[in-house]
Amino acid sequence: MQILNKYKEWKEENPDEGFQYDEISEFLDAQSRGDLQGLLEYALEKFEKGNPKRKVLMFKVGDIAQVAGNISRHFFNIGDSIRIIEVDIDCQLEYTAEHLDGSDYWHLSEKDLVEI
Repeated sequence: MQILNKYKEWKEENPDEGFQYDEISEFLDAQSRGDLQGLLEYALEKFEKGNPKRKVLMFKVGDIAQVAGNISRHFFNIGDSIRIIEVDIDCQLEYTAEHLDGSDYWHLSEKDLVEI
């Protein structure tokens, strides 16, 4: 029961984290064998070894960055210098940024940005 509670805690803290296909396959194999001990060991191993730390972001509110990509489908031009105006660590598009003159803003991913 303690293992399941640890897993529930981890899942609550990391709702976007999922298992890879091979991990699901291993889990289902153990389940189909009725291997409760194996399932519990598997869950504990994943919790202890795979418990990811909160991601650390490169930029904070007020930082100036340069747009270097467009995987987020924003409308900045590549090469634009922008100001970070909001950071949301739990969102896939972690940043809201604006033109330096404040004329427009877009949500974008850290993968679209480089430090200046």
